[in-house]
Amino acid sequence: MTALGIARTFQNLRLFHNLSVLDNLMVGRHLHFRRNVLAALFRRRVEEIRHRRHCEGIIEFLNLETVRKTRVGDCPYGMQKRVELGRALATEPKLLLLDEPVSGLTQEEKDEFAYWIHEIHGRFAITVLLVEHDLRVASRLATRMVALDHGVKIAEGTPTDVQCHPDVVKAYLGE
Repeated sequence: MTALGIARTFQNLRLFHNLSVLDNLMVGRHLHFRRNVLAALFRRRVEEIRHRRHCEGIIEFLNLETVRKTRVGDCPYGMQKRVELGRALATEPKLLLLDEPVSGLTQEEKDEFAYWIHEIHGRFAITVLLVEHDLRVASRLATRMVALDHGVKIAEGTPTDVQCHPDVVKAYLGE
């Protein structure tokens, strides 16, 4: 997927818990490393520095500076979610798939995460496809929404149109 310009985050985190925050982001850069032997022999350090700088920019963007050398397994859950988002960004995707990115977060963390998702779309010109059950967050971020009920599309349109659709109200709030 990453070779096609697609990156994703998972509802259940898929991080390397024994690696540092920075090293987890560097894993996301693997596609961008040169693969020929001469480049590895003569330019490896220069290339590694370039990739580290890119990751440091993501660390700064996601406000992870204080934990950049910390083992991910020692970070709180909300920070781990940011690390996974950062690793996806490190691949330099054109399309970013986010599977319930705010699940399990506090309201404050949800608000911060929503800000970063909004900034990713605006600042990096990355298209974001978001699967999210928190309608407040989804409505804040989406320009277009699709509502599903047991895998069947029941509404599509602007966030306001979808939220007011009778089938959505019935499916999500009951009659």
